[in-house]
Parts: sequence; structure tokens; C-alpha cells
Amino acid sequence: MASGRHDRGLRQALLLPAAVALLLAACAPRPAHALFGGGKKSPEAAMIEWLKSKGGEINAEITARNGGPRGTYATRAVPADGILAKIPMSAAIWFPAEYENFADLGARIAREVAKGAASDYAPYLDALPMARDPLHTISYESWPLEYVHLIQSDLMSRHISSTQEGTINYWAKNGVALLEDGVTLDLLKAALVTIATRYFGITHKGVSASVMIPLLDFANHYNDCTNYYEYRACDYRDDEPNRDDGRWDADKVGRDQLCCFWRAGANVTAGQELCNRYGYMAPDQAFFQYNFIMPDKPPKLSRVDEAHFSNDYIYGALAHAEPREFTGHVEALKEEMDRVASRIVALTAAAKAEAATPAAPSDRGGAVLRGLGALRLQRLDALETELTRLAGRVIEMEQEAASAAAPARPRGARGGGKPKAGGGGGEGAGEVEGSGRGSGDGAGEL
Repeated sequence: MASGRHDRGLRQALLLPAAVALLLAACAPRPAHALFGGGKKSPEAAMIEWLKSKGGEINAEITARNGGPRGTYATRAVPADGILAKIPMSAAIWFPAEYENFADLGARIAREVAKGAASDYAPYLDALPMARDPLHTISYESWPLEYVHLIQSDLMSRHISSTQEGTINYWAKNGVALLEDGVTLDLLKAALVTIATRYFGITHKGVSASVMIPLLDFANHYNDCTNYYEYRACDYRDDEPNRDDGRWDADKVGRDQLCCFWRAGANVTAGQELCNRYGYMAPDQAFFQYNFIMPDKPPKLSRVDEAHFSNDYIYGALAHAEPREFTGHVEALKEEMDRVASRIVALTAAAKAEAATPAAPSDRGGAVLRGLGALRLQRLDALETELTRLAGRVIEMEQEAASAAAPARPRGARGGGKPKAGGGGGEGAGEVEGSGRGSGDGAGEL
């Protein structure tokens, strides 16, 4: 008996350190990746759990449907102005308000990606395959230079080539140091594409900055989307009686207490896609920077086809400005008609070059080349629509000018019509503007 008790005591003594070790391992801090990426959860679902753990309120899921791209979809019905998601800005990636080189921002993201599970943003970055693969999403940084001749815009072609040249120059200067942190040139390019296609602007406590906001940046853009977002203190509640007294204003709290409230622009049903609007986006901007074809109907002019296209519309203050309708006197409109017609001729002729252009090595499956063809047809459609509008306006203006130049009709002149019932006969009958009751010439002509 004593020997048995001794054996049991010995086994317990031997097992105790192992049990303590297991307990300590279970209690030890683990990277966010390990906490939320386990099991069979998708990276997107793990990211949403991570946001909830930080105090987020999420009424959306991220998924792809009907063979389309990923998007955000409502998990329950939400009324107009209701919360689609409350996203803690402590989970967002903030960029410095001032920086010397855009590539510096890319280097920061690339370093976070290189950390893997050790990154504080691992659940977010794990849901972004584009952050590791520069060709996952085509943007200015990754656009195949073999296709610049098909753009039919010297300014846009120069922007794409100079953007990529700038990245190579940055790598030449900083590549050695970046490699020590596990950052390759491809990882740097991927990070730059990620920022260029996912950043938001924010002004907090008087300082403007750029941020990447998890979940919100998964929503697909539509120009007619009515959903919106605002920044407030995280403890703000819609049912608070004094919710508008300023206590929950964004500037009253620090970043760790700040939230992005994504709201429904109209009633939302469960399962409905939740869109976002990043300001107005022209068709070519959607394709060259964000890698998708804009479904707008009727078609809108691409920026590269507008008369006033400049760098400001690519990356300046007018990048998301609403389109401006071309106006002017008759001769100016006719000159614009000639310019639009020449664009139509050039794009029509480009079809032959498009067919003769082989797919670039970086264009997987030729998707970008096919997208260029679809954009070219859309641009033609929009240009032809604009040419019709301009021609109609010229006719209107010339008719108005002819009417203004015609001699005035003597007062009291009458045609052969008979006075209508209720209308005054005789000279000057029906000359009250807009009455539509006069007889003779011009009766009812409003």
C-alpha cells in the first residue's frame, strides 16, 4: 500500500510541472492571429471576430456571391440611418499626416505583413491577399506597362509609368534595409497597391490623415450608394436623449476611444449588399486604380476623355469631383464636338492594336487586357452619347439665336384661327405669358 501511494505521489510530482506549463501556456498572451484565426473560420470571419473583441458592433459579413468579387452583406435588417457597423479606430491603420514619400507608407504596411502572426494587425492583414501579392489587384503600381499604348492618354500613361519608376527608385535607396525586415520588392509593391485602393481620409483634432479601416474598406463602391459613415466617440448611442449635445464628437476623444459609425442610407434587408461611396468615381479611375468596370448607366465620360483632364483628376484635389458638363458658346461647343469625334476615331482604331497585343506576363489570364477592351467600349459609348448631347445643344442655341434675331411681330397681328371658348377675341388676345388661352399664332406656345 505504501509503495502504491509512493508511486502515485511520484507520478503526481512528475506531472505537476507539465500541468503548470500547460496552464501557463494557455494563459500566456497570444498574437491576434492565433486568437481569431483558428479553426475553420475564413480570414474575413476571423477579422470580424477581432473587431468585435475590440468593442465593434458588426451587422455585416464579407463574402463573394454569384461568382462576383468579395463584398459586404447585411446579416440582419437595418433601418435607414441605423448602424451597419461600429468599427473601433484602434483597429485601423493610421498613417502620418505628413510624409516625404508615399512609398514610406507602403514600407510600413509591408513591415507589418512581414511580421506575420506577430503583427497587431494580423487578423486584418490576413484577410487582404492583395497585401502579399502585387498582382492580386491591378492598380497604378502594378499596371502592365505593355498596355500603355491602349490607354490613348499620354497623361495617364505617364502617370502609371512614373509611379512605377518612383517605386523602383525608392527600392534602390532603401531595399537593403527593407530586406533586413523581411520586405521584398514585391511585398513593397503589394503594400502600395493596398494603400492606394483602400485608404480613407479623416480629420481628427484638426489634423488630416489617411487611414485603412477594417471592414469598411471591403464594401464595393457604387456612385449612387447612399450609405455613409461618420466618426464619433465609441460610447455614443443612437438612443441617447442628448446625443447631439457635442459630448460624443470625435475631437473629444483620443484614437483609442474613437469609432467609425457606418450607417444605412435607406432601409436594408438581411442579405442585401452593403455598398460604400468613395466620392464620385469615373469609369477609367475605377479601372486603372481599383481594377473594376463601373456599371453606370447611362455611361459617364472617363476622365481621360474629358476636355479639362489634368493631374488634379488623377491624384489631386479633383480626384473624386463630380463630373462637369461641358458648356460654352456655339463655337466652343463645335470645337468640343470635333475633339470628341477625334477621340471616337482614335478609340475605334485602337481595337486593331488591342487584338494584336499579347497578354503581358504579369496579366494573369489576360484579365487586364480584356478589361481594357470592355473599358474602351464603355468609353466609346459615353463619347457618342456626349457627341449627341453637344450636337443637340448647338441646334438649340442656333435656333434661339435665330429667334432673337427675327423681326418682332407687330402688336395685334393675328392668324386665321378662331377664338376658343373662354378666350378673349380681338387684338392682343392671349398675350398673357404662360396663359395658353390666346387664339391665333402662338396660342399656347409656352
